[in-house]
Amino acid sequence: MNLFYLNTALAMAVITIMNGNRLLASAQTKSKILCLHGGRGNADSMKFLVRDIENALPEYEFVYANGAHDSGKGGYLWIKDPPGGKGEPTTDPGWADESIQVLNTIVEEQGPFYGILGYSQGAAFVPVYLSRVNDGTFQIAITFCGYLTTTHVGLLGVVEERSPFGEIPHLVWMGERDGVILNSMTREMADEFTDPEIIVSESGGHIVPGQNDPTFGQVVAWMVDHSTTDGDDDSPSSSPDMSDNVDINSPSSEPNDDSPSSSPEVSDDGDNGSPSLSPSPSSVTVEIPNYGCFGGGALVERVDGTKARMEDLSIGDFVLTGDDGAHEAVTSFGHHQPIADVEMVQIRTKSTTLELTHDHLLLLLLDNNQEYVPASVVQIGNVLSSGEAVISKKNVQRHGAGLYAPFTSSGTIVVNGVVCSSYVTLQNSTYLQIGSWESPFSWHWLGHTYEKSWQHFIPGTSKNVTYTEDGIVVHGAIALKIANWIFTENVFFVQIPVLFVVLFLLILVSCLTTPIGSFATALFMCSILA
Repeated sequence: MNLFYLNTALAMAVITIMNGNRLLASAQTKSKILCLHGGRGNADSMKFLVRDIENALPEYEFVYANGAHDSGKGGYLWIKDPPGGKGEPTTDPGWADESIQVLNTIVEEQGPFYGILGYSQGAAFVPVYLSRVNDGTFQIAITFCGYLTTTHVGLLGVVEERSPFGEIPHLVWMGERDGVILNSMTREMADEFTDPEIIVSESGGHIVPGQNDPTFGQVVAWMVDHSTTDGDDDSPSSSPDMSDNVDINSPSSEPNDDSPSSSPEVSDDGDNGSPSLSPSPSSVTVEIPNYGCFGGGALVERVDGTKARMEDLSIGDFVLTGDDGAHEAVTSFGHHQPIADVEMVQIRTKSTTLELTHDHLLLLLLDNNQEYVPASVVQIGNVLSSGEAVISKKNVQRHGAGLYAPFTSSGTIVVNGVVCSSYVTLQNSTYLQIGSWESPFSWHWLGHTYEKSWQHFIPGTSKNVTYTEDGIVVHGAIALKIANWIFTENVFFVQIPVLFVVLFLLILVSCLTTPIGSFATALFMCSILA
């Protein structure tokens, strides 16, 4: 009997060890995808764009990288612009070596990687990087809104020489409403691969498709069909060394004379990797997912110095709005949703922790100037308005915490000791982008001027507040829908004319809502009535 129990115990131990090894092996062989952001974006903004895909594919581990070239304001480039402008393409096949080395280091230290994924300029960099590594370093490639680097003919020559990169399976996604990268340009890039899977979204623009896009299921299904967790000998090599048959300095790296001359020229200076197109400028698609601000547990300061939770605030309550100690009344809420699940950016300094949505603006000291920047682009080492440096930053999931965005007369509010804007950005940037041009109009100014116009000219705005089913104030939801329409349309025929009118009206409102402007308006009205 004792021998029976001993044998049973040994058998159970062996089974336990085997199951443990299987679980460990499964964890160790979870397929990794290397993700490349768009131009002037960063790893965090890319994670925000890819979040729906990442959530739908737990069998993959997504690793986000930053390009080698700092573009300012927290953004990076994979490929520097041609020094002489897009009219003078670079010819150096080693033009992107710094970014290639960045990825080499990641692949060496965190590999093996099963796939590589890119958006906009990051998508353009996918074939560039594949042309510099051994076939089999990656098993799949996924690109969104991609194009060929026609303004860097040295890089393009190597791509054309190494194509089709070991016939790697390639998912190519494009949106028919992409005004930044023409679909024809994306198809030209797809031609460098063997039998790519091409998915076209009728309603999609220059964006990574989210769960609301009709083609989202196709993207996820393709990645599921091409996933692997078996850890067999076919797993990709972690070595990013260049193949022996690649010589980036060889004359053959230059493109042939029969390379397409009809392709629009591209410069890699657009927002979030949005290249500017010649002869026409481009548009920037605005995605408005999970619009939010602060969680219900965020703290504000009342006039008497006591702290109040965001969810306990009401219109008319006075709260601290700046470092100068001023307190102002809450005039309205841009977002008031008591129960919501959302991903937040958690930013820590030595004395406080702040959580807010990726698109929300907070005040930073940048080059001795104060600017309201999106939470998604804040970096460790950035200095808040209080003078404290950011010591950590990460994304956190909050379930049922609520979303709140209190408006004040100045458009600012101090949350957990940090000066923040009451508003958000719609382009993951500090300033309004029109095509590849960065305007002087900040998203903080745009949001505040629009809200101020409602408070000043629409009676009862603060008293009769109504919200959509998603908790967004109705006049704010109208503005979001209009913005989404504007930024998905053609630049010349829609964006520039409409934005000219909108900006003119906002500037006029800004002038009229000053004391002098209000006095002048009153005199003008009196003269008409007289």
